[in-house]
Amino acid sequence: RLSTDVNQGRVQLNPDFLPLITVPDRVAGDVEERNLLFAGISNLITTRSDVFTVYLRVVAVRQDAVSGKWDATRSELVADDSRYVMTIDRSNVKKPGDRPRVLGFQRVESPN
Repeated sequence: RLSTDVNQGRVQLNPDFLPLITVPDRVAGDVEERNLLFAGISNLITTRSDVFTVYLRVVAVRQDAVSGKWDATRSELVADDSRYVMTIDRSNVKKPGDRPRVLGFQRVESPN
């Protein structure tokens, strides 16, 4: 088990017995755990730098013709699900309004 495993579950086995027992969520490798691992690593190795990486995901969703809702949880309404990575250099940013330089911008394949 890793130190960044999600561990938010609480179970009270016997109502007369305190305290509550903490039980891990037992879901390994999910998005929540990957984000926690990345944040943990990033907090350990990141230095104050003017060059950094940005990861973004863009999901384009069609409106449901019947209900009028924009529901990204329904796969038949998802028109596009794209991931991108950017490298940004902010060394020339000295005051508000200055723009950083985009050193790289690329669409990446989805892991699924």
